Formats: sequence, C-alpha cells, structure tokens
Amino acid sequence: YGVTTVSAEFPVSRGFVTELNIKHIATLQKPEEIIQHALDKPIGSHPFQDVFRGAGEVLIVVPDKSRRSGSEVYLPILRQRLNQLGVSDTDITLLVANGSHPAQPPADLGAIFPAEMIDCIKVVQHDCWNRKELEYIGETRRGTPIFVNKLVADAEHIIVCGAVVHHYFAG
Repeated sequence: YGVTTVSAEFPVSRGFVTELNIKHIATLQKPEEIIQHALDKPIGSHPFQDVFRGAGEVLIVVPDKSRRSGSEVYLPILRQRLNQLGVSDTDITLLVANGSHPAQPPADLGAIFPAEMIDCIKVVQHDCWNRKELEYIGETRRGTPIFVNKLVADAEHIIVCGAVVHHYFAG
C-alpha cells in the first residue's frame, strides 16, 4: 500500500482465496534499447532528431507518481538526446500531469524524476483548479468547455509521456 505493505488474513475454508502471480515475459532487449530504437525509428512520425534538432524550448509532459510510466528509464534518454541536438537543460520544462490530484510534495518528485534532473531542469506541476494556469481552447460537440495548461497551449515542441494502462475506477 503506497510504499509499504498491508497484511491481511482471509479464511481459506470458503475456497475463494487464491494467489495471483504475474507471468514473466522475457524480452531480448533492455528497456533502454527499446526506447532508443523507438526514437530512431518511430511508427507514423519523423525520427526524433529530425523533429527536435535545434528545437529551442521543449515541454515534456509526464504522469504524476500515481501512474507509473518508467520515467526513470526514458527521461534520462530524452534529456541526453535533446542535449545532443542542441536543446540545453534550461530550455527543457517537465510538466507533471497531476490531473485533479494535488501537487506532489517536492520530496515525492524523486518517484518520478531521477535526482540529477530535478536539480537542473525546471519542473512545473499542473494544477487543474488554478484558472490562471489554464487556457480555454474550445468546447466538445456537447458543449463541454475544454481548458488546457497554458504551457501546453503555448509550447512549440511537446513530448507527452506515459503508459497505456487501465484506470483504477473507470476501467
């Protein structure tokens, strides 16, 4: 539970308690190699270096700590690639996509970002309740207003990161 465990006892006599184990799926490649390959030969997009060479400012949107995405693996690779293409650390902003969750305490940002990135790259936490940080961009067909973070609305180069997973409540 969180970063700790919770123990519970269940009566086995009713026959509905069983242990579920995750099936290990072997891969021949390390996660870093898979990410490097995806950046070099993306599906349906231009190669990373063609899009971001001399890009100026780059916004990287990452999930908050409630959505594990492997950011500890891919963020250092993205940073290195951007630096090699002439995008300095001062031109990179990391936007934490908190959704409606509260901002993470600074100590918890280590669960998302490698420590060396927190010290040299600007980190901004999205606050969906702060209208000053949002920009109205239109509405849905049903008339629902659409607001996005101003950093996203104003960015010329955006990298959106995350994992494709089910939602705990919505499915």
